[in-house]
Amino acid sequence: MIRNLRVKAYFSCCCLLTVETADPVPPLDTAVAVLDTGSRLFADVLAGKVPHRVAASLTPLMNLLLHAIKTADLEQRMAKLEQSKLEQSKLRDGPDDET
Repeated sequence: MIRNLRVKAYFSCCCLLTVETADPVPPLDTAVAVLDTGSRLFADVLAGKVPHRVAASLTPLMNLLLHAIKTADLEQRMAKLEQSKLEQSKLRDGPDDET
């Protein structure tokens, strides 16, 4: 029963956030998007549009997103470097003609 009360309280906070800001949240798929959303959230808290408790609960999620984006970016860059190194190695060694 307590669990349901928490869900209802969270649901009303989300509705309150959506109704008061009336701005759709952009996709948070880049570090710049997360930074912009964090800045907007901070401004909305200062303006009284978003309760500070809601912002405090969203901040760790945004931090998690930011770290995931950084990690994914590093993984993509490493994969490109490894592919480039493999291609350079093949060019340097020449074709495999052992027959």
